[in-house]
Amino acid sequence: MRNYILLEVPNKSPEIILTYTGEIMITGNSKPENPHKFYQECFTWIDQFIASAPKRVNVTFDLEYINSTSVKVYSLILKKLKTLTDQNCELTVNWRHEKEDDDSVDQGKLFEENLQLKFNFIEK
Repeated sequence: MRNYILLEVPNKSPEIILTYTGEIMITGNSKPENPHKFYQECFTWIDQFIASAPKRVNVTFDLEYINSTSVKVYSLILKKLKTLTDQNCELTVNWRHEKEDDDSVDQGKLFEENLQLKFNFIEK
């Protein structure tokens, strides 16, 4: 399995870095025109990754803006990654946010609550 890096449209789509060593990063803005199409390769990679994931996986979200359709996509991504915990994998989710960006923190807390995953909220 190879690492996967996607950066399509600056300021509209995030940079996505997926590594087979278990480091996953999604940074920037997420407002692609068609999120399901944009993230399709990412879903395929994650499905393959889950089959042979390492014992520790770190997921970091460092997003400035997320549109409503991207929220749904991230929920699906996190649901897929949550299955790793059934394989005795240690899954860490880091949610980076600006100091006074309450909207970002609230969005992270919604993911945390809805998916029953523990997030690390990191002020930048």
